[in-house]
Amino acid sequence: MVLNLLVVESITMRNRTIKVLFFCFVFLSGATGIVVATSEPVNSYHHYQNTVQNNGVVFSPPENLSLTIGERKGFNSSVNWNNPGETTHAVTWGGCGAEFLATTNELNPVFRADIPDNFFLTQTIESNQGKKLVSEVQVSVAKNQRYDFVAPEDLYLSKGRSSTFQSDIQWKTTAEVTANVSWSGTGANYLSNLNTLNPTFNARLNGGYHLTQRIESTQGRIIETSVSIQVDDLSSPVSNIQASRFLQQATFGPSLSSIQSVKMDGYEQWIAKQIKMPPAYHVPVLIHKRNEKFRWEAWSKQSTYAPDQLRQRMAFALSEILTVSFRANTTLYNNPGAVTDYYDTLLKNGLGHFNELLYDVTRHPVMGIFLTYKGNTAFSRPDENYARELMQLFTIGLSRLNIDGTYQTDVQGERIPTYTQKDIEQLAKVFTGLCFAKPDRGKFCHRFAEGGTFHLPMVFWEDKHDRSQKIILDNFVVPANQTGEQDLRMVINYLALHPNTAPFISKQLIMRLVTSNPSADYVERVARVFKNSQGDLAQVAQAILLDSEARFGQHENSFGKIREPLIKLTHLFRALDAPLPASGQFTFGNKTLFNHFFGQAPLYAPSVFNFFMPDYAQGEVANAGLVAPELQLLNTSQLVVTENKFLDIIFDRPRVHYPTINLTGLQTLYDQQGVETLIERLNLLFTSGLMSECMKATIRRQIAHMKMQGAQDWIIKNVLAFVMQSPEFTVQR
Repeated sequence: MVLNLLVVESITMRNRTIKVLFFCFVFLSGATGIVVATSEPVNSYHHYQNTVQNNGVVFSPPENLSLTIGERKGFNSSVNWNNPGETTHAVTWGGCGAEFLATTNELNPVFRADIPDNFFLTQTIESNQGKKLVSEVQVSVAKNQRYDFVAPEDLYLSKGRSSTFQSDIQWKTTAEVTANVSWSGTGANYLSNLNTLNPTFNARLNGGYHLTQRIESTQGRIIETSVSIQVDDLSSPVSNIQASRFLQQATFGPSLSSIQSVKMDGYEQWIAKQIKMPPAYHVPVLIHKRNEKFRWEAWSKQSTYAPDQLRQRMAFALSEILTVSFRANTTLYNNPGAVTDYYDTLLKNGLGHFNELLYDVTRHPVMGIFLTYKGNTAFSRPDENYARELMQLFTIGLSRLNIDGTYQTDVQGERIPTYTQKDIEQLAKVFTGLCFAKPDRGKFCHRFAEGGTFHLPMVFWEDKHDRSQKIILDNFVVPANQTGEQDLRMVINYLALHPNTAPFISKQLIMRLVTSNPSADYVERVARVFKNSQGDLAQVAQAILLDSEARFGQHENSFGKIREPLIKLTHLFRALDAPLPASGQFTFGNKTLFNHFFGQAPLYAPSVFNFFMPDYAQGEVANAGLVAPELQLLNTSQLVVTENKFLDIIFDRPRVHYPTINLTGLQTLYDQQGVETLIERLNLLFTSGLMSECMKATIRRQIAHMKMQGAQDWIIKNVLAFVMQSPEFTVQR
């Protein structure tokens, strides 16, 4: 029996612990059992509270710590094995909060109090003769009553980048101000402005650096904090873990073979090869152009198995920006082949220039039908849907932006609009006379006949086109008496290169591929590439993926994004090299079942605004000043349906045709090399090396519990299901 549960899981984002609902499960039958991972400590460790003698061991465990923000304190523990030939072999620290330890492989590490919270840590000491001691420590960090201090976070930079430490202090006593700030330690010679609270580090050489910041008040109080800096050259050899993280952002999920490809080629060469690959279009694998279930199948096959993974991933991201949907449009719903061809337009241009993408999108009959501008004429007021969405959603957005994506404001501090109703009315005239290339019976816009026209770009019927002068956006003039084609080219090129478009589109692509909350610096770096390359999306994709924030951002609390259910699906199949079924089919059923199971389906959004808004945030996420767009998909009922479908796949209970995941490799790995190797393989493929010690410990305990019950055959499936439904996989970091 399966019991579906909703548990509240804590995620640390930007120095705040945010509660988010995630779906987990518990198997209640005697043969299977799995525990739900929560953020609470698991009381399965023996807690040595005093000095005790145990099996020839004298051990003084670390005492619980109480600190205030800004403090550092070392754990004090000791061990005497009482055997001249026996010595300490290894010391490891794990558990919630372990990321705040300055040194993790020492008997007496130092804990750095960065944020107020309670942390539960475990210390495991192993002798060279196999004896183990395990102790649990609680660390409580409170606000300091004398000052509020935000310590600098550790830095992870690529060579050639500069970054400023962000620290802040507010003394509680009004007469007390900062008297002196000093920096010291290895690598300090690369710091500029050494005596400022927020110095800049210039990453000139590869390597690791350890710095100390010392702040002294006018009344003699001292705060001291340490910062580590890791500088890597992105052209240097790539590790398995680094390749896996890169592929989570650049593809529909890593596999062992793709990880090896990135390791062998390096990031830049891998991207260069992907750009040169011909597009794996979806229409050629579409079995039936009049049955919508085969639309899902074409998308699933190519997204999961096509070799041009970067292009496929970019097309999916663009489909959530340049959105069309046949969900509530009868004409499109009855012509899935046409919608598939629209997706192929995104594939064709997904690594090309943005103006060419906009041009082809504007002329595609699916967009013309969806946003109702096909068939507009000069003889009546044209429909304004496309003119509005072309500006609001596809290019410049609602408000004027700086190059870093931040809002420009007027003297009252209000955002400045990018366009007016008059701009919409003028722009709508540009698209008049645009309709099907081969209409039924040769009449202007007479019925959409998919068989011969869905793949043909719309054309201008010049006798229907408005040839008057149009003035839009900051007095940009489209001259009178031009052809429709001339009008269209002028407007598309202008919008594609508008100052707002680079930051607006760059930020959304970063959010779709890498992180929901990119820094302004990250947005600016990518937007400048967009601007300087005139919208070359291949260069933009490379800038997004090779940016230091993408490669090392997992160390920042606010970094990451919720995985969309469809990407979790492709990730599962790719990670386990799931082959196509013998039938050659890859579908989850007719009509709306795909959307039912996963809460989304390609090109099936409820509106032009996609399945989720880029600024969506609720509750503590919103209170922290962050966004989590994909959480708009994950309501309570949808979570239950989606996660039960993943259980169907994992436990081999298919109702229709889709790949059967291959667990032989994981089973062999576990049988031959044991629990730790299995955990690290799952860590590599699903969490890219970021699986916490809490989660690893839970897996170990669960496997031990299942072995005790004699449920060996269920171990791999249960552990895989646990990983798939864990918050650590749900949040891509």
